[in-house]
Amino acid sequence: MARCPGLYGSILLAVSAVTCCAHAQHYAFQPLRAPAGGPVHSVLPLPDGGIIVGTSYHIFSSVKGDTSWTKRATSLGGYQFGSLARDSAGMLYAAIGEGLESRSNLFRSTDNGATWQPSRNGIPGTAEISSLAADRAGNTYAATYGLGLYRSSDHGSSWHAVAVRNSRDSTILNLYGIRFAGGHGTPLYLTANFGVYRSVDSGTVWRACAQTEGTAGPNVIVDSVGAIYLGGRGTLARSTDSGVTFATLIAQPGLPSAFLLTRHGTLLGLRGDTLFRSADGGVSWKPELVCPYFLRVHDYAADGDMVFLATNQGLFRSTDDCLTWQAASTGLIVSTVTDLAADSSGAVLAAAPGQGIFRSGDNGASWNNLGPQGAGAYPGYYYAGTVACDAIGHLYALSLDSIHVSTNGGGSWSVPRNTNEPLGGSNILTAPNGLALTAFTEGAGGSNALARSTDYGASWITYSIYPTGSAYRFQMLGNGHLFAATSNSIMYSLDTGRTWRQRGTGIPDNRPARELLATRSGALLAATPNGLFRTTDEGVTWAPLTTPFAADSVRRMIQLRSNRILALVPPRLFASDDEGTSWDTAYAGELQLTQIVESANGDLYAGIAGEGLARRTHTVEVPVAVDRRHTIAVQSVRLEANGTLTLRYSVTGPGDVEIFDIAGHAVAGMPFANGAATEQSLRIPDHFAPGLYLCRLRAGGNCVVVPVAVR
Repeated sequence: MARCPGLYGSILLAVSAVTCCAHAQHYAFQPLRAPAGGPVHSVLPLPDGGIIVGTSYHIFSSVKGDTSWTKRATSLGGYQFGSLARDSAGMLYAAIGEGLESRSNLFRSTDNGATWQPSRNGIPGTAEISSLAADRAGNTYAATYGLGLYRSSDHGSSWHAVAVRNSRDSTILNLYGIRFAGGHGTPLYLTANFGVYRSVDSGTVWRACAQTEGTAGPNVIVDSVGAIYLGGRGTLARSTDSGVTFATLIAQPGLPSAFLLTRHGTLLGLRGDTLFRSADGGVSWKPELVCPYFLRVHDYAADGDMVFLATNQGLFRSTDDCLTWQAASTGLIVSTVTDLAADSSGAVLAAAPGQGIFRSGDNGASWNNLGPQGAGAYPGYYYAGTVACDAIGHLYALSLDSIHVSTNGGGSWSVPRNTNEPLGGSNILTAPNGLALTAFTEGAGGSNALARSTDYGASWITYSIYPTGSAYRFQMLGNGHLFAATSNSIMYSLDTGRTWRQRGTGIPDNRPARELLATRSGALLAATPNGLFRTTDEGVTWAPLTTPFAADSVRRMIQLRSNRILALVPPRLFASDDEGTSWDTAYAGELQLTQIVESANGDLYAGIAGEGLARRTHTVEVPVAVDRRHTIAVQSVRLEANGTLTLRYSVTGPGDVEIFDIAGHAVAGMPFANGAATEQSLRIPDHFAPGLYLCRLRAGGNCVVVPVAVR
């Protein structure tokens, strides 16, 4: 008879080992290094041949000739690294935008970006920095929107305002960018909202280039001999007398907006999704770089014959005077996923604004870009902020001005019929009966409207009678009744969205609801500035719930197949097993989570701010378990997010592994062969409920029992 402890005795031992932490629900996430690419906002070549780039959330660096990237800065109090600069002493500067706030933080680094310190002494806290630049005389400049120009002559220790005046001696405050021609004593040029401005004394005094006044911030380009080019709005002009006079080289509607002149005299211009090149002073243009989506150049830099473009589609590089371009950000994952969805097949969909909709059908191992290309007010440009799928596999992609629908898994997309202007929105509800709802802003007046489809997205009808207030989330109860969390209150509809009424009694002052969740039991949870509320009578009454988080910061609430509720309060994740009565922290790690979704096979995926996607991993490390004859030794038990149990063990002789539930019933098993150090994987059935299970390994007439907590 096999020498093995009784299962019930093992249960008692296992409970003492795992129940103390079972309620905490601590999750772990593993970055997937996908989807590839993402916007690069700034680029700075270094003297040693390396590159530093600023992305939406981080600074990355790459050494010369290397395709790998190292994260150099995180959590500097902002979300977009808008401008980078390096002064004559090697000090690095980074201007970082603060989300939706019109202001910037400014930092400096003395060690090539490894560490950063604040550097805005003298710059008002409300300043929004548009551009940074440094000259060879040791001065560094920070141009701002609305507060003028600031200069530092002590490597960022202090900053002082410098007046920029027009021909009427009025101070110019809205500054777009700064360019300079060379070393000490050579002119510096600023572009502003009404012209180009010039300084010949290292930025102390600035005056307008007279013929440029009245122009709306043209691109200013200075070549190696001091000639100035102005490009933009279908014109290209040149000055050879330091901006005193300009001669128009070409004026043609549809001319690419010129922004860069290479050392060989080649002009670069941008129009729509295409980068153009001109070798004859702008007279003729040839397309050189065409992107699958709208191309927006955020920054550029020339280092000898090397030209870099930082764009919403990544970093590009040319070494042959812009004749050919190569992607220079291979391996750089900086996309931000704003929405996630899952279909019935187990595939996951991710919306990455400016890049498109991505799909993975292999547990996150690979991701395909499904598009779509834009329509509406922005042809060729798609800002995919929201993605959804319905019961029959149709996909929906929403931007602010359009809805795209795919009936073939993203192979092709169409803009559905509607009775009014182009539709759009930031959230969508799909129901099993073919109903789809989205809210959008209608017309120039900005009134709120509802778009409704009853044929799986083929056609839409707009309702201008939709209640005032923007809709943040739609939810449907099991009986088909609809609820909407809006900027004014909670609304409900009993006629599939045709008419709506207020349903927020018990929520103080009918405050806005930021997030809404309908549970399988028929309850509703509403996150508001006054806290989290729950109703069990379809909104007739609402009861407040106690939470360890600010309810108005909840980004998303979902209910897992196990009925556990997760609340994403970026960057943390909270879990409740009693429909919101009590909450525990499920994740408080370093990753900045932005969205969450559970796939049909039980995997949990999360969007990461500026780093793509992550998938939940379950790792249960146990003490080494050895039977008395030392024929079995278990090093670890690892429960993966996809439900695979991986055992690492060593055995003498063949044997088997079985999993038992709390009642002692065998629910899964498989044999194994000899192995001094073997890793074996066993798929746990999808119907497993969360709880405590026992994993039993037998070999040579002996066995070891290890507890496994399935969550």
